Amino acid sequence: MTGRRRLPYAVVRRIVQVLQRPGLGGPLPIRAQRKYLELLATGPPAPAGTRTERITIGGVPGLRVSVGTPASGEPLVHLHGGAYTVGSPKVYRNLAANLAEITGRRVYVPGYRLAPEHPYPAALDDAVAVCRQVAERYGGYALSGDSAGGGLAAATALRLAGSDAAPARLGLIAPWVDLTVVPPASKADIVVRPAWGQASAAAYCGTHDRFEPGISPIFGDLSALPPTLVHVGRDEVLREQCERFVRQASRAGADIRLTVLPRLWHVAHLQADLLPEAYDVLVDLGRFLAGQPSP
Repeated sequence: MTGRRRLPYAVVRRIVQVLQRPGLGGPLPIRAQRKYLELLATGPPAPAGTRTERITIGGVPGLRVSVGTPASGEPLVHLHGGAYTVGSPKVYRNLAANLAEITGRRVYVPGYRLAPEHPYPAALDDAVAVCRQVAERYGGYALSGDSAGGGLAAATALRLAGSDAAPARLGLIAPWVDLTVVPPASKADIVVRPAWGQASAAAYCGTHDRFEPGISPIFGDLSALPPTLVHVGRDEVLREQCERFVRQASRAGADIRLTVLPRLWHVAHLQADLLPEAYDVLVDLGRFLAGQPSP
């Protein structure tokens, strides 16, 4: 927790509302949005002792992040968000470092291919390839993802279910699990723009059927999910489909738990370096992924 700042809730919320949105469907061209988000990510310092390595695994470039000397247990794989069109391992380095510090594990953040240059199934193929290689190298792993990366993580877990490369646990932060619907705008959601979601879904899906479980995992065999934890903000537009996903998975017999966060916005876990409340929910996620009891 060294170097972590403590800013007032209202200040962090305003920072997110003003600074983050231009990189998430704002007026900038898509390549500029990607660069803008990476520029923002150079702000807060990572935990002391963070080691970041550029690696290629399963043929996919990415980062391997650790803090101190990692434990010998199974690593984590985190699939970043960004509506399948923006985001990168660099943007998620600090989140990975915080997870590494919390769990004592290595964290892999693959740079899966993005739309519109690489529509479905490129991202899923990359995620599956990474997870297969990590499972082969370490004997097992836990998988997480946020927003589009959360939907991608769920789709990956379903694709790998029953194989030696299936994840031991699955942690989903506000996962985008149903691309057949784009929720209407909400003034309470300070991050997600429905118009951006619609454009990104079209770019990602192309001519593929959005009911495919690889695109919208809510339509897959949810009984095949590993033990799963879902976090979602109370006021964000993806809450309804997250709750629907959890209900359907539970009815199918999956071991799944939902935590609704009453004050936090979409993927506030990214602000764990600034807001203690966001750090606390990241601790909850990290301990679940590592199979550790909650504090």
